[in-house]
Amino acid sequence: MWFVFLVTFLGGVGAAMLATTCIACGLFYAAELAEENSVAMGKILKWTVRVVIGLHCLLLLDGTLPRWSTLVGTACHMCYGLLLLDYPNIDLASPAAAFSAIALVVDHYVWLNVIADHKLLLPFLNLVGFFLIFLWIVPVGCFVSLSLNDLTLPLGIDAGASPSTTLFKHVWTAITSTFTAPRPSSARHSSHTKHY
Repeated sequence: MWFVFLVTFLGGVGAAMLATTCIACGLFYAAELAEENSVAMGKILKWTVRVVIGLHCLLLLDGTLPRWSTLVGTACHMCYGLLLLDYPNIDLASPAAAFSAIALVVDHYVWLNVIADHKLLLPFLNLVGFFLIFLWIVPVGCFVSLSLNDLTLPLGIDAGASPSTTLFKHVWTAITSTFTAPRPSSARHSSHTKHY
């Protein structure tokens, strides 16, 4: 019996590692698409927030789920909408980012309590679908869009500075200039030689 347990445990660990790798690859590919199409990604995210808020309103009208959890979900998505006002410049130090991070945690807490109280009785696959639409799709889109901050131009650049200059480039230039600096020649300059 222990052999079956060990094999199934190792298989489960392997499946979890494979799923994690697939999710990471998917997020990387989504980030690449967002970088290539930042304007379209902004429009998609803003419309996704509106659609999810609309779906929350339909949940309110349906009345099968607690109203407070649906209202909390709507408020959380409004916080995400505030984060997208200055898209693609998502400043992680802004109040909108802080409210969005808090909203993400609160939204998960509320809906997990609804599931724990057996008010949302769905099969596992339907629960994952519910969480994908109502909790994860907008925050994951915002997470994928964080790399767009690196591609936006700063508001003020010194006219003499190159915008592509990085710390690595400065260090590399300093190192290579010490080794390739012209050495003083041992020959005298022509003005210092005596002509007889």
